[in-house]
Amino acid sequence: MNFSEILKELRLKNDLTQEQLARKLEMVTRTYIYYETGQKFPSMDLIARITKFYKVSISITIDEHGECTVQAQ
Repeated sequence: MNFSEILKELRLKNDLTQEQLARKLEMVTRTYIYYETGQKFPSMDLIARITKFYKVSISITIDEHGECTVQAQ
């Protein structure tokens, strides 16, 4: 599962709209949408804020081809 899919899944499980979540993370809604649609990848600082908000841990693995694998626990 890629990071954008994890973001969407976590948001939906918590019954939040993209706008509500962006507000809680203190960011612009359009920027959050870029992350959830995979158009951009968030900074490590933002990833830390997201994991703290949802109380989950995320591990990111990058293979030799530069492909990312993301797991949320």
